[in-house]
Amino acid sequence: KLFTEKFLFANPIPQSQELIDYYSCADLYIQSSNIETWGLAISEALSCGLPVIASSVGAIPEQIKGFNRGKTNDNLNPHSIDRANGLLFEKKDEKSLFEKIMWMYNNKDQMSLLSYNARYFAKMELDMNNRISQFINYYDSL
Repeated sequence: KLFTEKFLFANPIPQSQELIDYYSCADLYIQSSNIETWGLAISEALSCGLPVIASSVGAIPEQIKGFNRGKTNDNLNPHSIDRANGLLFEKKDEKSLFEKIMWMYNNKDQMSLLSYNARYFAKMELDMNNRISQFINYYDSL
């Protein structure tokens, strides 16, 4: 019963300001997929400055730079706090997902850094103008 009052399970939300409002009310975003391509909702959550806990499937690891939390043997989460924007777990590993939710819940200061990094990552890596500029620079270098 620890979390039952703290979760909001929303019905589908139309693409609008209302969607941003929902993200703004959240502390973190969880994506527990067994199969995933890019994961647009993850991009949206990062853009709203939400740290993400997600399963390590498809292209999700390209968006989530997992924080190692001082664990040297965590291959899914190799990044230090200054580069990380979330946590990854193996698909269908509910125990690991729960452990990562609890870690976020108990480490608000580090969660704030992950939140800052999420927004920064979105601005630098997901912004269309930055992406176009990166592609132009790449093609110019060929």
